[in-house]
Amino acid sequence: LGDVLTHVLLAHVSPVALTAAALAREGAAPTLTGRALTYEAPRPGEPATLGGAAISEPDLVVRPTGVVHGLTEVIWPPSVSELVSDEPDLARFAALLAAANAPVEPEVLAGERPWTLFAPDDAALSELDPAALEEEGAWAVHAVEGVVSADDLRTLDDGAELTTLAGEPLRVGRDGDDIALRDPRGGVAGIF
Repeated sequence: LGDVLTHVLLAHVSPVALTAAALAREGAAPTLTGRALTYEAPRPGEPATLGGAAISEPDLVVRPTGVVHGLTEVIWPPSVSELVSDEPDLARFAALLAAANAPVEPEVLAGERPWTLFAPDDAALSELDPAALEEEGAWAVHAVEGVVSADDLRTLDDGAELTTLAGEPLRVGRDGDDIALRDPRGGVAGIF
């Protein structure tokens, strides 16, 4: 619970001091989680919003070191399906995760350790049984701990192994500049 609570709290803190005057227009503010929160100007008779939550008490505390606003609700971290939903090639993956209400361990999303998701694109999903995503932690076989960029993958040797958040190995396969990941069941995903 500690990691989850910490992440939720950090989602409410911005390194930018935004007073009610600043919130009178639209924009986005970074948070200590690295994710930006959008804020919207108030409509007539309605309060301004921050991250979708109404600001019930603007400028509750104003100090030279920061500002505190009262919100009507908690701002929750995004789900995996929300994180990938803005990518056109991953739309089906996001929709399947959302539709299946695929369980995502909150301590992973809320933890301080970064992770990388190797999300199957729509073409790869057309070959997958949709029921597979309904299994507990099914998304975790597509994720590894740490930030693994394309450049990082290019430096790995043929046969190098990454461990998924589900504890399964992903073996790197190289053929010249082409890189693929192979799972223990024999599935192969071309990366580039």
